[in-house]
Order: sequence, then structure tokens, then C-alpha cells
Amino acid sequence: MKFDKKKYWILMPPFAITAIILAVFLPAEKRVYSLTFIMAFWVTYYCWKYIDNKKGRVN
Repeated sequence: MKFDKKKYWILMPPFAITAIILAVFLPAEKRVYSLTFIMAFWVTYYCWKYIDNKKGRVN
């Protein structure tokens, strides 16, 4: 699969901002949960690419 810049830049800002906000405002012992949003970003990105490939909209 090829890297899709459009999908990446659509998804990355909201996930990154959420992860940064959580990292700043969560207590120190729960700060690791902000990494969940980084993992969720990649899962969402690859699911979106997979669905597009299955529908025949290959870039």
C-alpha cells in the first residue's frame, strides 16, 4: 500500500491535538493514556485505506 498524504493530513491534526491536550492535563500516572490516541490514529488511517482499496478507489 502506498502512503496517502491526503488521508494522513485529514486525520493527523485532531488526533495529535487530542493526544497533546491529554498529555498536558492528565495526571502523571495516567499520562500514558494519551498514547492511545496515537495508536487510534494509525488504526483509523489503515482502516480507511483498507476500505478504499476494497471499494476499488486505489490511489
